[in-house]
Amino acid sequence: MECLAIYRELGVKSGIATSLCNLGIITAHHGDHAGARNLLEESLTIFGELEDRWGIADSLGNLGFIAMEQGEYSEAHKYLCVRWAICERAVAMEST
Repeated sequence: MECLAIYRELGVKSGIATSLCNLGIITAHHGDHAGARNLLEESLTIFGELEDRWGIADSLGNLGFIAMEQGEYSEAHKYLCVRWAICERAVAMEST
């Protein structure tokens, strides 16, 4: 939480998004799936604004795993398929 506050104060969007994603994982492990989703969705929005493919993929993957834990398999499949496609494109772009 302290890192997030510092990044917000400094306006470092990449740090904000990464902190939110990490806090989402921690929050999910503590059983607060709704809170975790909120954090991860906010991180996804910021990573999208930054056009950070790997950050987007991380957020989507974490949202997918939370959906799986809650038995929402169709939603999990959606998140994880989009994540997979983003990763494939990112790797292909880095290879050229």
